[in-house]
Amino acid sequence: MADKSDKNTLDYQKRESFIQEAIHLETRADSLRREGKNVTADDIGLMYIDAGALRERAADYIHAKDDYLKAKVYGFSHNSEVISVIDKRIRLLDDQRNLSSFFKSIKEKREKENKGRKDLKSKLYSILSISFLASALFFVSSSLTGNVIARLVPNNSRFIGVCFFACGLVFAFLYSRCRMKKKTAGSKVKNNKRKK
Repeated sequence: MADKSDKNTLDYQKRESFIQEAIHLETRADSLRREGKNVTADDIGLMYIDAGALRERAADYIHAKDDYLKAKVYGFSHNSEVISVIDKRIRLLDDQRNLSSFFKSIKEKREKENKGRKDLKSKLYSILSISFLASALFFVSSSLTGNVIARLVPNNSRFIGVCFFACGLVFAFLYSRCRMKKKTAGSKVKNNKRKK
């Protein structure tokens, strides 16, 4: 079974190969258009359409739209049927781009909400840890409590203090775990930004 990072790498490699092929077609069409040697406008238009389709497969919608517009202007300016098909492709690209930006904004909102929840959880763990540890100190030292609190015997008072201390350690561990997750998530984001 393929690892998720391997799959992402393969997807990235496919996208890059599509983009490289599209760039090759674009430069070839541009040079043929400038030279004008034994090439029909339809051939140039087809090159731009192929480049646009490759860019579309690579999810590079802005450049795909540019290629389709070039095909419309330089290649098929006289053919109304092909122009209507190209216009439909351009509208579809605009819709896809709008949808992808919509889903990105939803994803960003969810990440912000999750970050707020994680911060709240971390604060809660730290407060509980400190309060349980302070309570443990209070109950363990018999000179502070003595028989004043519900006439507790020193052994019972120490037992309650030890229980509070254990709870304080558990919450301190949970707090440190939240902090470590936050730091590792932050370093992953920084590493991803550096790679781009």
